[in-house]
Amino acid sequence: MQCLIDFYSKYADWLDVDGDYGQATLRGVYWVQTCNGTTGGIVGPSTWSRLYTPKPACAL
Repeated sequence: MQCLIDFYSKYADWLDVDGDYGQATLRGVYWVQTCNGTTGGIVGPSTWSRLYTPKPACAL
């Protein structure tokens, strides 16, 4: 998930790819969810979908 946020989204902060779902990753997930119109903080099917295929305004 951290790689997808780093390489496919316009999220401004670079995430360390360490496998830790810490505060920095949570902020990135919230950003992706807000930008793409999904919610929750939990990375479920709709968030995974938007990580792979973000809306154009949210993608690099």
